[in-house]
Amino acid sequence: MKLRDIGKAVKELRIAKKMTQQELIEKADLSRSQLYYIEAGKRTPQLPTLQSICTALEISLLDLVEHASGQT
Repeated sequence: MKLRDIGKAVKELRIAKKMTQQELIEKADLSRSQLYYIEAGKRTPQLPTLQSICTALEISLLDLVEHASGQT
């Protein structure tokens, strides 16, 4: 699994949940640039950030990792 895979998975899951970037930013307490860099695969989110994103998307961290690795 590559760095881009996590960001791509975040974006795909956000869209699947019909959530805008702004909604995810607010629910996960992220900055606009932080989410942009994560979804673009340009920044590695730290574990607390990933947990916040997963909570906002109402998924587990395992769900995110499995989606990113193509196992879902």
